[in-house]
Amino acid sequence: MPSLSHDIVVELMRNQSALVRRLLPARLRRALGEAASAEAASAELSQIAPTEYRADLVTVFRDGQGRAMHAVILEVQRQIDQDKELSWPIYVTAARRSLGCPVLLMVIALEPRVAAWARGRIGTGHPGFALRPVVISPGRVPRRVSARAARLLPELGVLSALAHPTLAAAQAALHGICDPPEGDPGYITT
Repeated sequence: MPSLSHDIVVELMRNQSALVRRLLPARLRRALGEAASAEAASAELSQIAPTEYRADLVTVFRDGQGRAMHAVILEVQRQIDQDKELSWPIYVTAARRSLGCPVLLMVIALEPRVAAWARGRIGTGHPGFALRPVVISPGRVPRRVSARAARLLPELGVLSALAHPTLAAAQAALHGICDPPEGDPGYITT
């Protein structure tokens, strides 16, 4: 419940938006420039018709007691999408709020131009609060996966073949998919 002192400060700022500018650190005032006008806007941040934000995948790492210790949001990005610069920070903060743990955004971009874009700094406007996604580009995916390694982790073989479309990578991926290790209950055989 807001107090009288809380309400007074809010009303001071509402009545004199220039006071908000005056209280900003000097470097931020300079960045705004003199021409920027200030006006109080609605403080209602709710969404009447909420926008659904859905990541491609969220992986939560938990400790022995089941508590969330860290989460990774995975986004597979095949093309440059400027709208992601607005939604990715929301993904991170919403997941952090929901899970109560540190959250990392990992973008898999197998097209070099898209990977370079995804590595960019996404500023939020708040000092020190910028998002730099961890980007997995073709250079971060093993170029050649042995048939043995692909059998142990078939997904790595397939990812390698996608990142490095060569005959050798495709053959290793096929070994991983078609030749599972004997007696491994994690594989479904037909």
